[in-house]
Amino acid sequence: MKILFALLFSSVLVLGACGETETPGDELENNAPETEEGTQGNEETDEGENLTDSESEGLSTDDQLNFIYNPEEVNHFELHIELLTSEEWSYDFDRDDQEAEIEYENGSDTERQGEEVFQEIENLLTAIEINHERPISAMIDDVLDVLEINQDELEEIDLEIETMAGEKLGFKYHIAEQNESATIDEFNMDIRFVNREEWDYEYERDDSDFSIEYSDREDLSNEESLDEMERILTEVTIDLDQSIGDLKAAFLSSIDVDFSEVEEWDFEVEFEDQMKIGAKFDR
Repeated sequence: MKILFALLFSSVLVLGACGETETPGDELENNAPETEEGTQGNEETDEGENLTDSESEGLSTDDQLNFIYNPEEVNHFELHIELLTSEEWSYDFDRDDQEAEIEYENGSDTERQGEEVFQEIENLLTAIEINHERPISAMIDDVLDVLEINQDELEEIDLEIETMAGEKLGFKYHIAEQNESATIDEFNMDIRFVNREEWDYEYERDDSDFSIEYSDREDLSNEESLDEMERILTEVTIDLDQSIGDLKAAFLSSIDVDFSEVEEWDFEVEFEDQMKIGAKFDR
């Protein structure tokens, strides 16, 4: 059964890479603008406590985590970019271990490591802003602009950060390869609650495979799960104009789950035109 719902593609990016082929990142040191440091909490907590001070103070009146992006608080960073020219750029950064790596593939592999690469990625983190309140399209623009990649050459981008306080934010986008379609072929959503319960949603239209698994209640399968996921997907607008926080709030609202009850959340959809959009927001 096809699922059709309105999507706003007004700012869906047609993205890509520079015409010249060069190892990415060399120009970051001069391009990184000054940014105001946020107040991301990294207070230590006793082993028995459920929440750190920063986590408990970060919950706003609507129970959403008051996340403030601070590049110096990014503990782990992963970025993978694939271009229509078959080039691939991969960034891996670990502040705890003081390790960083940039890999560039274009027929032959080029791998760089060491202190210079560590500083390069730190400059990249300073020049961008990964925040749950920003549209995904704006964050993609940031990354491509800093790396001097032409937007009309992008095929896929996958980015994730983890802060010193343990929050994880990420997004994924793969361009459409056919005429634009609002029909969803695949949908996956995983939710892990503070109380350690888990809900998993899986939808594969081509294989007629639909299931919702609950750790705290009876699972749904076949028509029941299909009807439930159809209902959810018709209530949520999925496009690059949405922020990670907006998408999480919309999905949780559609299943009547309070934001403060959720510890980990991620979703991904693939449309009939092979466009993919995904996001995660863990605290």
